[in-house]
Amino acid sequence: MSNLEINNGNTDLISAISLLIEQSQNHIATQANSALTHLFWQIGKRINDEILQNKRADYGK
Repeated sequence: MSNLEINNGNTDLISAISLLIEQSQNHIATQANSALTHLFWQIGKRINDEILQNKRADYGK
């Protein structure tokens, strides 16, 4: 059986699997972005607490 025959006989299955893969990729990207946002927030909080001691930074000095 050639690839063309497999594709023609299972178009709905291939489309469904492609959709599942795409949804998983989008989910992974969302999770990664969320984790990075949380990481950067934690870094900023630590800098604010430990270096700036909850004061505003003196920008431009």
